[in-house]
Order: sequence, then C-alpha cells, then structure tokens
Amino acid sequence: MGPIEQQFATHAHEVRSRLMNTVSPSKPKEIKTIEIVDEKQHLQARIDSLLDQLKFAKDEIDRLTPDVNSTSIAGIIKMVCEKEEITRRDLVGSRRNKEVCFPRQIACYLSATQTNKALTVIAKSFGDRDHTTILHAKQKIAALRTADKELDEKLKWYESKL
Repeated sequence: MGPIEQQFATHAHEVRSRLMNTVSPSKPKEIKTIEIVDEKQHLQARIDSLLDQLKFAKDEIDRLTPDVNSTSIAGIIKMVCEKEEITRRDLVGSRRNKEVCFPRQIACYLSATQTNKALTVIAKSFGDRDHTTILHAKQKIAALRTADKELDEKLKWYESKL
C-alpha cells in the first residue's frame, strides 16, 4: 500500500472513530445533529484536500514522464486522411462503408503501435469509440499485414513518415 492509500486508510479509521463519538447516546439530539453536520463538512474538506493531492501527483507524474514516442494521434489521423483522400469527419465518424472503415482501421492500428497512448485515449480520438474497437483494428491490420505485401508496404510508408 502506497503512502496516499495509507493516508486514505488512516483517514477512514479516523472517520469511523469520530462518528462513533459524535453519535453518543448521552448527548441531546440537537447537539448530535450539529456535530454530525460539522463533522461531515470537516470530512468533506479533508477528502477534497486528498483528492487535490492525488490530482497534483498525477499531473506531476504526467509532466515529468518523458513521452517515449511523440507521435500524435491527431497527426496520424491527418496523415491517413490525406493519403486515403477522405475527410477527418468521415474517418472519426460513424460511417461503416469500406472506403472509410479500412482507412480508419489503419489509423487505429498506427495509433496503437506508434504512440504510447492507452487504447481508451485512442478510442476517444476516433469518435468516442470503445477501446475494444481499437484492439480489434490493431489485431486485424496486424494479421492482414503478414499476408498482404501491398498493405505491408503501405504501413511501412506510414511508419517511415511518423
């Protein structure tokens, strides 16, 4: 368990203890209610503070972690659209005809193999699709590439431009 998770666990234990003390049967109902409201506000502020710390830590990790491959998904989409003579709107849109689907799968394949982005991030860039769509495209193009020399040459050309 990391230090932030330990803080949350310790804090959760403190919350349980404080709430048990707050709802003591010997206190009048009005005082219990006021103390519970105060405790809830205090706990919410503490949780907000911990969430801010987590967000800051994540942002710092993202900022300090070098991008192993700076190829962008947007650049891949633009390149495939230009080469295949289709619009970006068509490539990331919902159309499913062959003239659009195959170039989309190529762009998904290149995005998955040439960037260090998660499949969910890539999927969002392709019209908010599911990550399994990207996985399917990656697997399909990889399989076709081994059997189709023309496709392999096309992919080599794209990869050389990235």
